[in-house]
Amino acid sequence: MRNVEFALRSPGPVHQSGRRGFTLFEIMIGMVIAGVLFVLGYSKLSSISTDARRQSCLDNQLLIDRAVRNWEHRNRDFPAGAELTFDQNGKIGSSGGLGSGKKPAGTAVLDLSGGADIFICAERALVAGGRSKLTASGRAAEENYVWISSATADPRLAGKRIGAYCIHYNAIGPDGTSETRHR
Repeated sequence: MRNVEFALRSPGPVHQSGRRGFTLFEIMIGMVIAGVLFVLGYSKLSSISTDARRQSCLDNQLLIDRAVRNWEHRNRDFPAGAELTFDQNGKIGSSGGLGSGKKPAGTAVLDLSGGADIFICAERALVAGGRSKLTASGRAAEENYVWISSATADPRLAGKRIGAYCIHYNAIGPDGTSETRHR
């Protein structure tokens, strides 16, 4: 019993010099372990940020699709085979396709979408240095999303017939792999 009490009250390791503390080797091992933990944590945090930007782009595609369908419902006329391209301000840059009938123009879809920010791909904003770096004229010059209404399954929409897709990262993601593509 006495030995146990002595072990519990021991003041810590005593080195040859008679001083208490850690050796240089023990400190280096601690730093290596902390470095490995930091690298693992940083890589996980980086992938979480990339996943969040990808999900933001996918959400934008759904919101654009809903806004176009809302326009279609209000006007009760939309051609099959239509294609709408949006600039980053939400203005329709071009509308084309095979179908005939009334198509939205200008900011008709933007007015139903709830805001121009959904027309900016989060990954493209990162490349530009952030959303705050995008000017209105610069935003008008770049198109990020296309909305399609097709009679057959479209590979750009991952086999669906109707929807929006990201122009820049539809086939290959920002890291150059198909795993981070925006669809």
